[in-house]
Amino acid sequence: MNFNELYFNSGSLTRRHFSSDLEDSLDEGRLFLRFIQKAKKPCDYERQLLRDHAGRLDAIMDGALVPPYELEIQPSGACNLRCKHCFGRFYPHLPDKIGLTEMKSLVQNVCSFQENGFRVETAKFCGTTGEPLLNTATLYGIERFKAEGRKVILYTNGVLLNGALPDSRPYRDFILQADKLNLSLDAGSAETFKKIKGADCFNNVLRGLKNLAQRKKEINSGLNIITSYVIGNENCHEISRAAKIARETGANEIWFRVDFTNLRQIKEIAPAIKESLDEAKTFEDGNFRVVSVYSENEFNSNGAAFSAQKSGCFNHYFWACIGPNGHLYPCGHRTHAGVESFGNVLEHPLRDLWANRERIQKVSYLPDKQCTVCSPSSGRRNEFVDFLFKIGFDRTWELCERHQDILNS
Repeated sequence: MNFNELYFNSGSLTRRHFSSDLEDSLDEGRLFLRFIQKAKKPCDYERQLLRDHAGRLDAIMDGALVPPYELEIQPSGACNLRCKHCFGRFYPHLPDKIGLTEMKSLVQNVCSFQENGFRVETAKFCGTTGEPLLNTATLYGIERFKAEGRKVILYTNGVLLNGALPDSRPYRDFILQADKLNLSLDAGSAETFKKIKGADCFNNVLRGLKNLAQRKKEINSGLNIITSYVIGNENCHEISRAAKIARETGANEIWFRVDFTNLRQIKEIAPAIKESLDEAKTFEDGNFRVVSVYSENEFNSNGAAFSAQKSGCFNHYFWACIGPNGHLYPCGHRTHAGVESFGNVLEHPLRDLWANRERIQKVSYLPDKQCTVCSPSSGRRNEFVDFLFKIGFDRTWELCERHQDILNS
């Protein structure tokens, strides 16, 4: 029995997905086109899946055991801010178990997992309930994963960007080795920052960002600096101001999404959000991009765009997460106390945990009650891969061949 036979025979997936709502008479090609034309770059998640991960997807659909493309690592369950929109505030924290020794072991374990010609390509340092830079082992992780030829992404609230190790090495010297930095700005003024994030450090964050951008220019680093902004009632009036500040401070992009912990409020202020996003777009130029993760229809859709229950979970094929306790979880949204893990990566080879029959059976029942919301990219990929599994990989690649021009656009 191969990997997918075990997955499909485990029970609920067959009933849930292959009793599809698709009628036999539905034009598969038309629906395929609808998926791949859903959004433009950089939010063209469906096209990205086929354009960037075709070989991996083919192997998965053929039943092979394939390592996750991206592994999120959450180095700390603690945070130095108290953001009102943080969904992690609802979750009990995991204990911190990853020091420098453990990070070294973790990097070696992850990089040794290669199967069927695939490996973990991206290490992402993030946190459901914590700030990665509160654990200085994160800096070593960035350096070592880059030395191993992996793409590295860091998510941070920016408070510690001006930090330094005891030997005086600045944090930014490590951060600038990464491929992408996502800094949660979420405000256009010190007053609003303090109101929604619980600390008076807006100017400190901007100084750290400016110093990082300046050093990036000096050493010609390839780091892509992204500022992110979670829109809510208390900061929607500062959307365009934040875009202007991000550009002036040296960021390459600003990404806007909405506070999905308060969807009723978002629907009420949807017109104001749309107007402010249009204004923010005026700050785009050849060196700075403004990205709205959700369309107006999506954040005005009674929460349907944020649901984790629209289709089965297929993201577990591509993405996984290691929590602050060193345990393996299916995604970052489920990395908290109260969710059963798949075992400890500090004690077992990642390959063994990934191929374990019990893990494969458990992920087949996702989403479950612990899956409250999905990220924008994950929810859309789940729907798309659900469709691709339904039509089969022969039909999938036939449609890909027919629409190469769109996939490559």
